[in-house]
Amino acid sequence: MNQVFTAVWTFVKKNPYSVLLTLFVLWMCIGIFPLRCYEFDGQEITLGCDVMYREGWSLPPVYSYEYRMQPLMTVLLVALKHVLPFFTCEQTYCFLSAVLSIVFLLGCISFARHITQLSKTWILIAAMLLPEMYAIAMYANTAIPAAACFIWAMILISKDRYLLAGILLCVAVLFRIDVVAICPAILPLLIFDGKSWKRAIGISATYGVTVSVVCLFFFWLMNAEALNTFGAYQKWSGIITASERFAAILGFYSLAYVVLLPLGVGVIVVRKYWKELFLVLFPILLTHYIFASFGNASKHFLYIAPFVIIAGARALTWLKEVLRHRPVMKWAVIVAIVLFMVVSVRKGNLNMPWIYENPLT
Repeated sequence: MNQVFTAVWTFVKKNPYSVLLTLFVLWMCIGIFPLRCYEFDGQEITLGCDVMYREGWSLPPVYSYEYRMQPLMTVLLVALKHVLPFFTCEQTYCFLSAVLSIVFLLGCISFARHITQLSKTWILIAAMLLPEMYAIAMYANTAIPAAACFIWAMILISKDRYLLAGILLCVAVLFRIDVVAICPAILPLLIFDGKSWKRAIGISATYGVTVSVVCLFFFWLMNAEALNTFGAYQKWSGIITASERFAAILGFYSLAYVVLLPLGVGVIVVRKYWKELFLVLFPILLTHYIFASFGNASKHFLYIAPFVIIAGARALTWLKEVLRHRPVMKWAVIVAIVLFMVVSVRKGNLNMPWIYENPLT
């Protein structure tokens, strides 16, 4: 038994990233299966896709949810239904969202490593401490493919593969139009990668104009009235309360990042990584400004996850160095992290008794 334990421990020490990533994905699978939409938005989208599959192509759909802001998902799901008729649109939507959530996770890790040059293991731990990184795998949502396309477009931009990046940005916007809120992050990325301000502004502006023109053409082609979306956002801004917005923000960052985000930003400032600071703070502050009157769900802040994770990774590696010779404090932090990952407190909602019928809740 001791030999088996030693062998397992040796393998874990040699391959911490692979082991953690595997465990994290398996943990996500608890919520991924069975493939069911429990968010009303997703249920309406898949219902509309089922209707279109039975009655024939119709753009805009006879029934859908906010088709005007996310038309590509409806078209994709109906197309996949024709290719894979033995799966329901709901199952396809859930499975696709789960797969793309992992694609997004891997993209965040790759992007953060490019920026910080830190160990992938520590970046993965930073991602694991951001609840939305695993929550997105458990409910189908168009923000997931949009975020996945965006982060890999950013990675391609950092490699000077501008055409492919532009295609991915267009696809991201067609999946969900509000991803445009995070696209200005291209500018600080170009500055970080050594481009002059003049060249960075020129490339960013070119992306802005080109992506806008291409996407508006495809929105028109799919009969999606994208420009009317802004009126809907203004309408909801007057309905959503300050307490709902606060709950969404706290739900996104969680208690862990209430500590890690300012700590990570502080580490970046102390080390005078000014370009990295610009890259981290600009998209975060811009997103909170844009959604200041609207963001009522954690998914609305998903697009800033890569930049938050960068700060989290900086904070964790700093803590590792500080606690290296303080074993009591080190184990206290480890226990706190483990408890944070596996223990939670939920406020019950008596208006939705059906929730308690789910054994996973």
